[in-house]
Order: sequence, then structure tokens, then C-alpha cells
Amino acid sequence: MNKRQLGLWGALAATLAATWWASTVDTDDAPTTVRELRSAPTRAARPVVTAKADLSALAAERPAFAAEAPSVFGVPPPPPSARQTARVAPPKPRAPAMPYTYAGSLIDADGARTLFLLDGERLVMARVGEVVGRYRIDAFDEDSVTLTYLPLKEIQRIHLATAP
Repeated sequence: MNKRQLGLWGALAATLAATWWASTVDTDDAPTTVRELRSAPTRAARPVVTAKADLSALAAERPAFAAEAPSVFGVPPPPPSARQTARVAPPKPRAPAMPYTYAGSLIDADGARTLFLLDGERLVMARVGEVVGRYRIDAFDEDSVTLTYLPLKEIQRIHLATAP
């Protein structure tokens, strides 16, 4: 064993000895100030109420509850009418903002049109009827590309910029 381990074992032995000694000390040897604090009453004595007639006397002593509670956190409480309104159903879920922007299109030799969509910096190529991510491309015309957000079956459009 090294010196550090011997020191730790000695500290443990001293702690156990102090604990044993403290458990054998009689509480009557406590200083008079602690004894006085233990015997002092902590609250003013109130009469014990046994009859209903005495309850009205106690109720008269109690301060009336304020019509409006004070603001605890610096924010005034809502008006009573707002507290009593009926519960409103949560809003219907909506599709997220369209992640794609129109970059262009290409007509193949067989006459099929391929759309180029940008998702941030990523270029996506797709045709009408194909599924891209969570969207299905439904239609393409001169003014817009129509897509359906598949989880909610919500239709969204990408409007094409037209040159004047």
C-alpha cells in the first residue's frame, strides 16, 4: 500500500470513530440555546374550533379573496372570458413549404419532357407521373408545375417565371 491509500484508510477510520462517538453522546448535553429553541413554540396558539358557530368567527378573520389575482410573473392574467372559451381543435396539418424550384425542361427525342428541379443545390431530373422524395409530379404546362405532397395528398404548384 502506498501513502495515499494509508491516508484514505486512516480518514475512513477517523470518520467511523467520530460517527460512533456522536451516536453515544446524550442529547441532554446540548447547549442551552438549542434546548431553548426546541422548547419554544413555533406558532401562536389558535383556539380549537368545535362548533359551526365558531367557523363564522374564523371566516370573518380571513381576508377576502381578490377579484383578480395579482400578477405573479409580471404578466397580467387573461380575462375571464378567454379562460372560459371552448377548446379549439388543433389546426389541420399542412404540407411543408415547397423545397423545389423550377430550373428548366428538356424534350427528349421520343417527345417525353424531362423537368429539372432544384432542391437547394441538388439538381433533380423527373418526368410527369414520377415520385421525387415525398412529391409526385402530376402535370406540367407553360405556367406551372403541379405536384402532390403524398403524405397529406395536398396539391402544390411551382409557378414558372415568364419573360416579358
